[in-house]
Amino acid sequence: VGCEGREHSTMAEAAPAESKGLNIMQLPIQQLDGIRQQLGNELKMLSQAIQRLKVAQAKFVEASSTLDIMKPDNAGKPVLIPLTESLYVPAQLEDPSKVMVDLGTGYYIEKAIPEAREFFDRKIKFVTKQLEDTQKVARDKSTEKSAVEQVLQLRLQTQGAPTAASAEE
Repeated sequence: VGCEGREHSTMAEAAPAESKGLNIMQLPIQQLDGIRQQLGNELKMLSQAIQRLKVAQAKFVEASSTLDIMKPDNAGKPVLIPLTESLYVPAQLEDPSKVMVDLGTGYYIEKAIPEAREFFDRKIKFVTKQLEDTQKVARDKSTEKSAVEQVLQLRLQTQGAPTAASAEE
């Protein structure tokens, strides 16, 4: 009984739903399973969002580091300009002091190298913050899902176990 009480207390403490006024220990098994599935779906979407943010972060970091080759002594040197991820066209670097920066949704703006670097640093900082926030939400949802799974498992075990009265018969 002592261990069981501790387990129950730990699960209640681990259940963030408790702090929202929802006692998950009192919910029917079907509702618990529905909540578990919903949390699983939310975790899947958060995981996909985290992956997209990591890709965006890597692209901004790569773009920022690419600015390092933009030096005056590289003027007139041959470069390959990407038309797609696997299709390039040869060109010559005319003015390495300026670049065209993709602002998104098909908009580009010409910026001097220091301005472009600042732009990418801001983007990296913004995406990193979004990534950290999304990871925190995912951790919280994972904790909630674990708590629901623990309660669901406990409820299924107690439902299937014989009661003391039926064991005496």
